[in-house]
Amino acid sequence: MVTMNNSSTTIEGPAGDLEVMMERPRQQAAVSRVAVIGHPHPLMEGTMHNKVVHSLARYYRDQGLVSVRFNFRGVGKSQGEHAQGAGEVEDFITVCQWAAAQYPNAAFDVAGFSFGSYVALAAARSLAQQGWSILSVLLVAPPIERMAFEALSIESPLRKVPLVVVQGDVDEVVSAQQTVHWFENWQGIKRLFTVSEAGHFFHSKLATLKAPVEACVNQDWVE
Repeated sequence: MVTMNNSSTTIEGPAGDLEVMMERPRQQAAVSRVAVIGHPHPLMEGTMHNKVVHSLARYYRDQGLVSVRFNFRGVGKSQGEHAQGAGEVEDFITVCQWAAAQYPNAAFDVAGFSFGSYVALAAARSLAQQGWSILSVLLVAPPIERMAFEALSIESPLRKVPLVVVQGDVDEVVSAQQTVHWFENWQGIKRLFTVSEAGHFFHSKLATLKAPVEACVNQDWVE
């Protein structure tokens, strides 16, 4: 069952209800792409209302995509408890499945910020293995040293999917050096955006996220 109000949608998730917010382009046409975005760590006050996540959703919408963000289990109106990443990947996939039911002809772009970037990449890998059309993956400040990104790199079905990584050069939470090292070892189509003087939460730097989103959507840099 899906319940809707003016601000959010509640859908059935693997651990209870999930709170979802969808933004549609102002000039609604036939929907061909949907972007789903994961938020920062639930135990560190991460929610779908985080400024980075909100900015990504807006920039995807402005590019003509339907953007979807949601609260992982145990956050906001989403039921359940934090599940160390594995359960959150299930949440992400469930939201993608719900969005696909709303727009059955759409392909998907996935994105995430911090903890949400790991979840997004893991979910995209699983969906790609199932034959889903994943058009791009956007990772913002991925916590390479804290989560199993290396395992997601092995024989990845996403190697033909454009991967865009955004990293602030003065990130106080995750290692910019580790991010660059992981990026350099990724075997596939890729582009790195290094944001000068940007910390983890991109304070006063949110506008710099527009170009990476455009790179994911337009892909004029892909040979």
